[in-house]
Amino acid sequence: RVLKEISVSKHPDRCCHVLSKLHWLHKKSVTALPEIIQWDLGPGETDVISFAVKHHNVCPVVDDLQAKKCINALGLKSLGTGSLLILAKKNGLIDSVEQSLRRLQHAGLWISEPVIEMLKKRAGEN
Repeated sequence: RVLKEISVSKHPDRCCHVLSKLHWLHKKSVTALPEIIQWDLGPGETDVISFAVKHHNVCPVVDDLQAKKCINALGLKSLGTGSLLILAKKNGLIDSVEQSLRRLQHAGLWISEPVIEMLKKRAGEN
């Protein structure tokens, strides 16, 4: 269900094309856990968190506040998209956190300007 959510963007063909080229990315079937379902999250968040509960070596990436609360209640760690971009920059995978955030905005992800400014600062992009 996560792939379905990701594919619903302003550019679904481009999204699926890029994802199909990521050979390290593997599609997995997930059975949603009842304790996660009761949080009434979206299907993607429910699947990601259910997968993380079953596979403790996985760090879920979520931005939804309610999903983060669920993860914290379960005693799990998570990352948000912004933190992931900062890590990518620190590891030389991207040149600019701001530029990557703007691309995500253009693709349809809602990100507030204060959040962009905070992430830029954390990444050393003043």
